Amino acid sequence: MFSVVIPVFNARRTLGRAVRSVLEQSFQDFELVVVDDGSTDGGIAALSEPLDPRVVVVRQENAGEGAARNRGIAVASHEWIAFLDADDLWFPEHLAELDRVRQRFPDAGLIGTRYVDSDFAGRYDVPPPADPTIALVRYFEEVGRRPLPLCASTAAVRRSAVDRVGGFADHALGADSELFARLALSGPVATSTRRTAVYVHGTGGAMESARARWKGARPASAADIAPAVATVLEHVAATGTSPSGLDDYVDRYVGWCLRASVQIADVETIRSLRRLYRLRPGPADRLLLTVGRLPPSLASAVRRPASRLARAIERAGVRRGRRRQGVA
Repeated sequence: MFSVVIPVFNARRTLGRAVRSVLEQSFQDFELVVVDDGSTDGGIAALSEPLDPRVVVVRQENAGEGAARNRGIAVASHEWIAFLDADDLWFPEHLAELDRVRQRFPDAGLIGTRYVDSDFAGRYDVPPPADPTIALVRYFEEVGRRPLPLCASTAAVRRSAVDRVGGFADHALGADSELFARLALSGPVATSTRRTAVYVHGTGGAMESARARWKGARPASAADIAPAVATVLEHVAATGTSPSGLDDYVDRYVGWCLRASVQIADVETIRSLRRLYRLRPGPADRLLLTVGRLPPSLASAVRRPASRLARAIERAGVRRGRRRQGVA
């Protein structure tokens, strides 16, 4: 019923855990396609032998995460394709929850669930049982809020929808969110509010790599911040129509760039971001923007406490939002 695609590049330390989390799913109607994108650390060989018969291993020269996912889609046998990054993991009910979303909204091209963040030591809390809300969502509005409706490791796509909009583009970072934006512009998106996966920090993944991408960026426009934003703004310019929640969506990306810039005390980039907000920045963003007013040496000294305080403000807002929605 599902083809699961894990792109792998030098993930020996975490790949086995990710694969086990797929094989231990309560929903067992799946195949697992592991795409080795030119790894040099022996991670694929480290998988336990013999491999489960549902596991297909494909090897290619290093071409990037987007190309690896496209290869996985090409090899996949099923109409619905779920993704998992090699450094993340699923709780046992993840595919079962995706199947519930798929059955409720079979015309959706993109579906997904929410997730738990680990700390930078890889620790995380298992969410308590909850009655989730499964519904069609206004994707751009939802991304502009907290928590996110889905991520690369909780999303699944319908093959026919991907064929219609094209697969993952050749972006060094952000190819997943850019494809999700195209799918959301072209058809329905449905999600569950159940948290069924763990986004593991501290593994050198995409969010950590984003710091390097945005270092010294000084974006001239919001389109310079991420491929997904550029795609949506190009759509608006071409069609004259804006998706609901566009301003919040753009500001969410500006905020991510801001956080990465504060973490490395990149004062010039921080200063360039204030004018890119389309709405008034929230409390956490306003706090972080003040770092850009400081001399570089002082900005470097306060970046960690400012980031911690901003995260505390955000967590408080997420907790209030969950209480309002009745979501655990």
